[in-house]
Amino acid sequence: MGAYVFDNSWEKERVRLAGLESMLDPGTRRHLDAVGVGPGWRCLEVGGGGGSIVQWLCRRVGEAGKVVATDLNTRFLDALDESNLEALRHDIVTDELPEGHFDLIHSRLVLEHLPERDAALKRLVSALRPGGWIVIEDLDCHGLFASPPRMFRYAGNGVRQAVHVWQAVIGVLQKAGYDPEYGFRLPNEMVAMGLEHVGGEVRAPIFPGGSPGIAAHRFTLEHLRGSLVAAGTITEQEIDQEIARLDDPRTLCSMPSVLVAAWGRRPEAARPAKAVGAMPPRRATILDRLKGVPLLEACTAEELDRIATLAEEIEVPAAEVLTHEGER
Repeated sequence: MGAYVFDNSWEKERVRLAGLESMLDPGTRRHLDAVGVGPGWRCLEVGGGGGSIVQWLCRRVGEAGKVVATDLNTRFLDALDESNLEALRHDIVTDELPEGHFDLIHSRLVLEHLPERDAALKRLVSALRPGGWIVIEDLDCHGLFASPPRMFRYAGNGVRQAVHVWQAVIGVLQKAGYDPEYGFRLPNEMVAMGLEHVGGEVRAPIFPGGSPGIAAHRFTLEHLRGSLVAAGTITEQEIDQEIARLDDPRTLCSMPSVLVAAWGRRPEAARPAKAVGAMPPRRATILDRLKGVPLLEACTAEELDRIATLAEEIEVPAAEVLTHEGER
């Protein structure tokens, strides 16, 4: 893989990661909730970073489930005390994964950095069990390079200077193999790989200067300071001025790019064709029944379809009691 620039061994990397967690975790948890992750699931977190989502998954899947969290450097993951966690030093580009194994695979801000990102995504999809979900979150920087460039700053100035600084940041990352438009392409990549129920969302949280999320931007600039100055596109003074703007509580700002979350489901194994007059396919039956539930009457067809995909088919002997009134 390319030389990943945000190494966990950097002394301030945990602070930088904490900023990302503060800013992005609520949206990530919402997406993982939406695909139905729950007790007993086998999950893979690629690029576990500081471990906040890893720990959330461990507690969501419970003792019956398992979370495998990978990173090039697992020092933050090794500090987590979760009995159902396996922290694995692993390179998604070169190291193998079990085929058809995981109910959920998630990564955030990982594939965009890999020159071999297409092969990595294909490997991840192959590691899904039939019916399993994959959720990938990566940035899209179209706005920074639009004409005119777009960056949201409110109640403050220095937008043009900020654009200049963050364009320089992207330039340094690109030299290490970064793709600043990968987030934009993610949904189509999932469609091309034959996933079903593909969807996505674009988000760019807005927060005041000096808030916890600012650490992600502040320490990104600090981490890359030497490379940015060496590239000759910006100066130490320009970096310091941008950090001062980010720390100013009078300024409202968003990320210099938007985060694209994309998800898809690996199709179930093909089933033999039914004879004429046989029962309808399982999901069609579930959809028909969901449409008649008063509680769900306001749901769109897409929402009902998503709910239907979360149902699990089981076989039980005739006359067996399934539940009693008042029980879950």
